[in-house]
Amino acid sequence: MNKICISLLFLTAALSLQARTLTGLVIDEHDQPIAMASIYLKSAPSVGTATDADGRFELSAEQSSGSVIVSFIGYQTAEVPIRQFTPEQTLRITLKEQPIALEETVVQTRLSRRKRRLAMEQLLRNVSNRMSVDFASEPVKYRVVSDGIVNIQKRPLAMEQMIGYVVELPQQGRNKTDSIQFYGELSKRYIDRRADSLARHRLEKSSPNRQQQALQIDSGTVVHRMLWGGSLPQIFKRLSEHPKRWSISRETDDLMVLTYHETRNLLGMLKLSITLNYIVNSYNYRLERISSQADVQVNLPFAHKLKTNELEWLNIINLDQQSIDKFKLKRMQAHITRNVILDTSGTVSKVREKNMSIQATATDTRKHDIPVHVTATVKVLSSQTSGVKPYSAKQLERRIPRMRINID
Repeated sequence: MNKICISLLFLTAALSLQARTLTGLVIDEHDQPIAMASIYLKSAPSVGTATDADGRFELSAEQSSGSVIVSFIGYQTAEVPIRQFTPEQTLRITLKEQPIALEETVVQTRLSRRKRRLAMEQLLRNVSNRMSVDFASEPVKYRVVSDGIVNIQKRPLAMEQMIGYVVELPQQGRNKTDSIQFYGELSKRYIDRRADSLARHRLEKSSPNRQQQALQIDSGTVVHRMLWGGSLPQIFKRLSEHPKRWSISRETDDLMVLTYHETRNLLGMLKLSITLNYIVNSYNYRLERISSQADVQVNLPFAHKLKTNELEWLNIINLDQQSIDKFKLKRMQAHITRNVILDTSGTVSKVREKNMSIQATATDTRKHDIPVHVTATVKVLSSQTSGVKPYSAKQLERRIPRMRINID
């Protein structure tokens, strides 16, 4: 009898270790499928996949407990228990929109200009002082999953996912500035199969060697490091040195919006407009989140003729259109939005998510437009503040392992 019980226990353990296939469908609140949504195990983010053009996915998991993370920029992240997946049916997962970008704010006040400036200076000091308390003065290490998606003709072309760590080192950079390290463990590149076929055709047609070069592109951590950005307290402190560029309004009774606005114009060739909205608690000055947007316009007095290798990359972006033999760049414009969402549940403020969207258009002398849309998001899975050590230069310079996965 004891032998039978022991055998049953071993059999149960063996069955629990067998990989099971989790099947799901990711949709929005209007029942529309979400393509290129990121799917991975919370306990093991390297085990993951992405949804196809119909929003469907299959994920092989050896564990029967835990949860699956489902995320896509512009939507609230969903955490789905593995036990909800059953072999008999496809689990429908609905992502809710996350509208966090703000429109321009309007200030209404009866104070004189001088009193308004003095009041703003004091308010900015209060927020800056609070940030110096809320954000850790010791190193912080974040476990992150960072996704970057290139959209062509309103269709996701490819997604690069970086799984790794971000280490923030307060006052350990040059001139005692904060230093930030991005250490990648694994990179996954998801490619739309139809778009990939067109891209390969364009590459083979223009240059036999270009295809191999395209497949071997190593973005490293440059894009993902840029998405994370710099030190929030230091950036705010630098901007607060210009109180005339700030305005104030209210989002709710408990939250006020501090808005920084700056414009630049370089002889009409480069026009830049930046707006940053800091959402702050009205009572204790604690920062809750940041929403920013920038508009960039580049007007070249003399058109720039793209070289052969530049044309090859342009044709990959312009997949659904006729092949371009020559392109003289005359104008480029871009609209960039960026959001930072913080976790303020503890005594120390920590990053929960950062996301960004870039919509750009390149125009030639014949007024031919080439649109590009890039979205990116970095999700924080966990963080630690004790025993954090910086990565060595050798560790940061190593080539990151990459997987290439086709999505139907």
